[in-house]
Amino acid sequence: MCTNAVVATVVPKLWEWLKAHKKLALAFSGGLDSRVLAALMQEAGCDVVLLTVTGPHIAAEDTQWAHEQANKLGLPLRSTTLDVHQLPKITSRERCYVCKKAMLNTLRTLLTPEDSNRIVCDGTNIDDSKGYRPGRKALIEELVYSPLALSQIGKKRIRELAQLLHLDNPTQTPSPCLLTRFAYDLQPDPLLFPHITPVEKALADLLTPFWPNPLVRLRFLPEPLLQIPEHPMFLRPSITAILATHNLLPCRLLCTDTVSGFFDQTLPDCATLPLLQ
Repeated sequence: MCTNAVVATVVPKLWEWLKAHKKLALAFSGGLDSRVLAALMQEAGCDVVLLTVTGPHIAAEDTQWAHEQANKLGLPLRSTTLDVHQLPKITSRERCYVCKKAMLNTLRTLLTPEDSNRIVCDGTNIDDSKGYRPGRKALIEELVYSPLALSQIGKKRIRELAQLLHLDNPTQTPSPCLLTRFAYDLQPDPLLFPHITPVEKALADLLTPFWPNPLVRLRFLPEPLLQIPEHPMFLRPSITAILATHNLLPCRLLCTDTVSGFFDQTLPDCATLPLLQ
């Protein structure tokens, strides 16, 4: 780890906040934001416990990674399960609010009476305020603090901090929950969940020689749609083969540089997109 003096110089406002709030509970996904925040809490000498939720909407690899990273940090991690299929309005445009609200309430069940004076935090950063993020409303309602956002820290600075703190995979790409792969008003199919992460990982590995940290998303409209960066045509047979292995053909193909906020933007005429079959 780096020295406290270095951290205090790089993020003085956040460092001051951490020094003033010593007993914390952090919603921990294993993503870069929550890992950096957990490491900074540890650097600041905070008494912190990590809280994580599992369920069909969370890739098993992400859950395993969260446990591994908590162990590397030497911080206690408490885990509980949330079945998103039982939530109301899970297909609506407000699903992230519904899910986040339920997740936060579920995480609070992990806190004991001895934790009553812990401040509950999450890894939301200031850049998260730029897009459609209905889950932020749940954070406000549930009195959850977002120290990174409060300190005006965005993704670029978070990656710098990850390097400074010598964390694993400091260029880690976002891994949003699997519900985001399904169009609004479409009931998520639990049988599809186990296929999403293996397909996206296999395709990312295929594209890595041509794109650093390629962002890949497998969407359902309900028909499959694959969102990937532009790539050489000779990769098309390999892409098709990966989809075929998971019975996801035919599949529309959309080449874009960014993947965030897909269903919150104007969608292209999918019928005009290339069809892999």
